[in-house]
Amino acid sequence: MAQKHDVSIAKVGPLSNSDWCGVTEESLLEQLGNITRENKKAVDTKETRTVKNLFINETSVQYIFLTCELLKMPPDVKYHAVELFGQFMLKHVEELYQHVKVSEEGSDRKEEWQKIQSKLKKQVPLRALSCIQLASKVSSHYKILLLLTLLMLLLLVLLLLLILLLLILTPRMVRKLLLDAGYQYSLSGIVSSELRVLKTMNYHVYCNTAHIHIEILLHLIGSAITSLDLAMLYKVALKLLDVAYLKKAELYERLFFLTTNHTVQSRADCENLASVGRDLQLLAVGVTAAATYVTNNRQSDKITEQLEKLLSIRKEDITDMASTLITLISSRAA
Repeated sequence: MAQKHDVSIAKVGPLSNSDWCGVTEESLLEQLGNITRENKKAVDTKETRTVKNLFINETSVQYIFLTCELLKMPPDVKYHAVELFGQFMLKHVEELYQHVKVSEEGSDRKEEWQKIQSKLKKQVPLRALSCIQLASKVSSHYKILLLLTLLMLLLLVLLLLLILLLLILTPRMVRKLLLDAGYQYSLSGIVSSELRVLKTMNYHVYCNTAHIHIEILLHLIGSAITSLDLAMLYKVALKLLDVAYLKKAELYERLFFLTTNHTVQSRADCENLASVGRDLQLLAVGVTAAATYVTNNRQSDKITEQLEKLLSIRKEDITDMASTLITLISSRAA
């Protein structure tokens, strides 16, 4: 039998289109450790403990998801775009608010802030598309690096051209989408919006996503439990992840009630809910466990144990998230 760290995950065929296909178990575990640290840092930050991201709501998520579907973007782009949009809007609004607070006084301050709010609402479609643009570029850039590693420059020029043509959302494409939706923006305005997102995010536009966690976890679980239908499991997991994003507020309110036996009431409750809402790894394991329950109930406990072992997340926490998500979907279907 091969040593653990020499096992190639390429044998997990059903996810052969995944970015992680062909990557060794050692590399996957290393990457899992990296994104786990990123996730912990995001959960523990002061801002995430105290502020609920109101910009990741059903309307904005639906807009981004439908746009990415229309453009035939890969799954990682839409989840990345949602996270980037949420983070950008929080920082952008905070910067604008602080500017008004410092530069205006009394009634002028209130009037100026109302004008800014009105302008912000009109700019939401443009900002969302700018985030999709950047997410598509990050995705294509990563795929280029991955291809360099796995294919060793094989047909490099052709592959680069194809990736750029297929995966990147260009300013002209953005302009057409906005025109179709009834918004008039020049190409320079669209480029300026993309730059605004970049500058506001201090040019750090890579976002940790639940999708990345799910893909890596499925590859690792699939190598340990070869009887799993990973193709079906992955497909169902993405459907459940979509629901989790679209109904995020309701999902986490239900989860909070399940674990505390009361609704959100105090500031401490709000801080706790905001922190849990930023824990993308908890969301990922909950979605994975729920998808297993839906596709192969007999293996559900075994998968949950594997998830607990891989991430040191308590089995009870995984089960709580999974059962809350399934209950939410069931209540909507009833």
